[in-house]
Amino acid sequence: MEFRDLGEKRSIQRPSIDYDDLDPYTGPVKGELSLSMVYIDSTDATGATAEGRISRSVLDRVRLTGTGLSSFDWDDTALKCADLSNARWSGIRLSRAELTGCRGIGWQLAASEAGDVYAEDCRFDMATINVEKVRGVVAFVRCSFKEATFAGRMDKMVFRDCDLSGAEFAASSAKGCDLRSSKLDGATGLLSLRGAIIDDTQTMEVAEQLAKEAGLTVNP
Repeated sequence: MEFRDLGEKRSIQRPSIDYDDLDPYTGPVKGELSLSMVYIDSTDATGATAEGRISRSVLDRVRLTGTGLSSFDWDDTALKCADLSNARWSGIRLSRAELTGCRGIGWQLAASEAGDVYAEDCRFDMATINVEKVRGVVAFVRCSFKEATFAGRMDKMVFRDCDLSGAEFAASSAKGCDLRSSKLDGATGLLSLRGAIIDDTQTMEVAEQLAKEAGLTVNP
């Protein structure tokens, strides 16, 4: 059992994957799926629809553009350089999942539950992220969320060196959400982030928008 140390007594359990035991999978990524301990490399599943589960597996350079997933579980799974652009995923459960170098422009993710999720160097511009329940930590490192929309619960989410320029927040809860070191210029819906953490530099960055959302008039 491996953990990523995020500092400040926060850690994320990494996926339990034994690369030596993975079997190559070249079948379709659609329909009713129940895959475990497989390695999927460079598969094109553009526009496919699926439900089911993938566990203890690796998806490398898989094209999931425009896919429609529903009632789908990702357990102990790593997605590397996957393309999730314009995909529509609903009723998704993410548990011990890692995404690295992925592209998800316009990705629509409605997750019923997310826990021990780590994303690094991903591009999620104009995405819509809605999480109903957060278990454990969900962390984004050096990810781009320009003009993205966040809804639902954002408790204990960590955004480190992310670009949230122009993002729209409509969080139902954001206790312990750590936004320090990330860009927030042009972001809206900041009042929904009660309980979140920002740093001194960001205080100046968001002051005008917070005042506007609070209905205050600022005269020079």
